Amino acid sequence: MQQHIHALNPSSNSLAIAIIGAELIAYRINRLPEQRAHLLGLVQMADTLGALSSTDRATLATSLSDGVTQ
Repeated sequence: MQQHIHALNPSSNSLAIAIIGAELIAYRINRLPEQRAHLLGLVQMADTLGALSSTDRATLATSLSDGVTQ
């Protein structure tokens, strides 16, 4: 039963990655400056709350850096 409850209560890290991931997909499709600004705010908030690992931070920094096209 404990595993079932855990599945319904994801960690803050999982939630942060899911939300940021969804926004990152939209940004990669549309490339709107306001989407990038929103993503940077989400990343900063998640980082401040300790929900991102150093690998997550590095990957997001690379994905959101100016001039990077993927």
